[in-house]
Amino acid sequence: MTNTSRAQQKAVVDTPKQGRARKVNEKNFYLMCQYLSKQSVPSGRLANSELKDEFCEFRDFKPGIRESKEYIEKEVTQLERKISTNEDRIFVQHFPAHMNQEACEIEIKECKSRIELISNAYVELTDKMKFDLHSIIMKLDEKTYSAMNNWVKQQRSRAKEHKYQVTLSNAGFKALKELKSTLNADNYNEAIMKINKYAKSKNWT
Repeated sequence: MTNTSRAQQKAVVDTPKQGRARKVNEKNFYLMCQYLSKQSVPSGRLANSELKDEFCEFRDFKPGIRESKEYIEKEVTQLERKISTNEDRIFVQHFPAHMNQEACEIEIKECKSRIELISNAYVELTDKMKFDLHSIIMKLDEKTYSAMNNWVKQQRSRAKEHKYQVTLSNAGFKALKELKSTLNADNYNEAIMKINKYAKSKNWT
């Protein structure tokens, strides 16, 4: 066995394991930290608790939400939509009053640079970080943990977006592209909602 494989094996053995209760994962890590930060203020649940200092010390060394995989993927998706919108405007040669092809090309370039920048900000959430937060969570009283758990569920529920897939003909897709550009919409979803709102205001039947 090489020295490298021995070191890797030792690292696996030394990696702390979470218990079954109150587990911390990548989906709830940042929300739990956000909730505990809110409760660490003078009027919060942890204001007079010893856990406040323990959590604040941990918080100083943890990655922030803007360095998380989920946040970065969401931001990249939004930037890619902007790129697509501008590419469509160039494709159909139809621009909003405040833009032209050059402006669209500049925005595409800026979005690509932004994607590269935020992608490089990613910091991996390690098992050790999750275990350290888990150790703090395990010390919370049942009432505080229950409140945090409910808050996390509410935040995750609000962030969910139902998506549906539809099939369009080539002519329909081209018309939707032109509609998105004409309405200065950031994406197809926004274009459809805008025309639907307009149709309702005109009482179309």
